Amino acid sequence: MKLLLVLLISSCSFFVQRDKVQSYKSTTSKIDSKELISNVEKLINNKVTFIKIKDFDFYKLNDKDLFFVYVWLEDHKNIHQMYKKLSFEVKDEFIRRMTKSFEVNDQERIHYLSKIDFLNTFDKIPSSFYSVRYNQGDTAKYLDNINILVNSKNSKQKGEINVLLASFEAPNARLGGIGEYLSGILSAQLETLSNVNYKEKIKGSLITPFYDFLKAKYSEKAIYVGMVDHYLDGNIYKSSIYKISDNNIVQYFVQPDPNYSYMRSNGLKIQGWEVFDVELQTKLFNIMSNEAGCLYYNTALVSFSSLYSGENGNDFFDILHINGKFVAYSSLIQKKYNLRRAEAGLPKIGILSTLHDNHPGNSFDKSIYKRIGLEDNKETNTNIIVMMNENSHLVNFVSKTTEQETLEPSFWPDGNIISDSLKNYMIKIYLYRLIMVFYLKILMSPKNLS
Repeated sequence: MKLLLVLLISSCSFFVQRDKVQSYKSTTSKIDSKELISNVEKLINNKVTFIKIKDFDFYKLNDKDLFFVYVWLEDHKNIHQMYKKLSFEVKDEFIRRMTKSFEVNDQERIHYLSKIDFLNTFDKIPSSFYSVRYNQGDTAKYLDNINILVNSKNSKQKGEINVLLASFEAPNARLGGIGEYLSGILSAQLETLSNVNYKEKIKGSLITPFYDFLKAKYSEKAIYVGMVDHYLDGNIYKSSIYKISDNNIVQYFVQPDPNYSYMRSNGLKIQGWEVFDVELQTKLFNIMSNEAGCLYYNTALVSFSSLYSGENGNDFFDILHINGKFVAYSSLIQKKYNLRRAEAGLPKIGILSTLHDNHPGNSFDKSIYKRIGLEDNKETNTNIIVMMNENSHLVNFVSKTTEQETLEPSFWPDGNIISDSLKNYMIKIYLYRLIMVFYLKILMSPKNLS
């Protein structure tokens, strides 16, 4: 009886929402919502692994029809996890439409959208980020042509170090050992917040691509934080950022811009959310090993680390901790963003890189520099290990074995070039102690290494 009552109340809630939106007059949809639902239902019944935007292009629906689709997906979310995932995609689109309505002061649309359950608390655009002004110029040098706009400068609590740990893995998205490694680091950092014996308090947070299996798991739990602009391949994209809090640890997610598209060398076109669709955790490598997922994530995560100011305006990050080769490009972007932060009167963000991957073939073509908004590089190709080394304030190794292999000249095809670079850097490392020294002590503690 109690269950029936809960279901009845839930159903009534949706009917009330439906009634509220009936009088709203919006533009005509470019596609039929019922036909769209029928198509996605057939795909799921046929056990299709991925649903692409072209097969479920709800972006062409007006607000009223989109709401109809959202309610239908919510009604079916317990039937298949794909419905949960697609419900989240629709929810993100509604948030984007609400944000746009505030930007252009469309009061009629704001009034309508605010009647939808998850939008009724949106009384303004979330302001957890510093805004950016783009000065028209060479788009290939995007990071040289922006200004960070700061309304007020607040100092954070003395003794607290705010660290953002970046990786393509996470404790809830594991492929190899990095996810487990991050779990240990975060546990150690959490201990500094609760243990009075630690003078320095380290607040660690994660940032992760919002993979499809994570959306299905956290679709109802994820909280919208805001949007960040980032440059890639001649375009400025807006990624929405979400977060969850689990066991006192905050994890941020990067949700792709639906306008993003990339044509792979095999002729396959990737659009919007598809860039982070993997189906299974065991396939995470497939996403990050292609340039679409890797570069999109790197540019978005650094825009987040550089522009995030916190809900109270003084919760910005002190350190970006880079883990693994798939987020190595973020060291390049963060270094450039630090110049823009200094111009705005903001402190630079410390760049700490942990080497998890030391395969000799880790190299990339110089065209990537322009693709992510940086100046061209004179070298024809660059080794990722050297690039991380040269653009980080501190570098450490995930294990003694990795350190010994990496510093051995015979390990590398080019001989001493890479090993000498790292050895010379390790001599200079003591000049860059900054606020990260204590952080490294925790990172290399026996408890953590175990």
